Amino acid sequence: EYPRPSPSIIMDDEIDGALSEPLIASVSNGTPRPSFMARVLAACGCSSSNEAGKYDLAPYQELYISPKVYKRSVNALRFAVFVDAIAGTIEQPNYPIMVLPGAHADSFPDTGGLGFSGATYMVPMSALLGVAIASMIIGRASDKVGRKPCILFCLYGTVIGCILKFLFRFAFWPYCAFNFLNGLVSASVPVALAYAGDVNETKREKDGEIGVLVGVSMLGSAGGGIIAILMETQGLFVPLLVGSAIVFVAAILNTLYLI
Repeated sequence: EYPRPSPSIIMDDEIDGALSEPLIASVSNGTPRPSFMARVLAACGCSSSNEAGKYDLAPYQELYISPKVYKRSVNALRFAVFVDAIAGTIEQPNYPIMVLPGAHADSFPDTGGLGFSGATYMVPMSALLGVAIASMIIGRASDKVGRKPCILFCLYGTVIGCILKFLFRFAFWPYCAFNFLNGLVSASVPVALAYAGDVNETKREKDGEIGVLVGVSMLGSAGGGIIAILMETQGLFVPLLVGSAIVFVAAILNTLYLI
């Protein structure tokens, strides 16, 4: 005598059968009778677009049922984290030269009363202070207003921030001020990690995606320094324009594809 299947197995078979049903089960007295699957979709908030039984899915519903939509959304987010990290580190190799008057044609004429060591520390510290504040505020705000609006705010804000830093590259303190403001919109990583927790169901999937996001962020941080070194002959601040351009591309992609 074979063991009887457990109730959970029977339920799974019933669900699979329901999902395989057509949206219109039969026609009785000339009137279409909706199938069980049609009623489930209607209960989930899907609206019927025509009598053939096609349903319009909300974007978040497509994200969970369509592997293609999920992959496209996640890849757009990964790219955003990657290029945002590039933009955040694209000037790091140039900091010591920036704050040494006369060392380069683009160096600050003075460091506002700070010595070389203090000025070398002040430039990255101003950005990191902004990042710390942004991570606490924007990360929490994304719980209320949504992940996508916060990601887009960070990306478009970084585009503007890089341009403003380039425009105010001739004075030490104004540059540090806009470096701080740019840091205030640099919270793409904590928001992206929260997104990974939202769209993945199992702990293994969540941990895997979080690992990927952290990894691409680290690669972007290394890539920013490489770009600065490769563009050494172009000027100390020109890499900011490159960073602004690639982040703008990421912002457009996430506007279109991130759900």
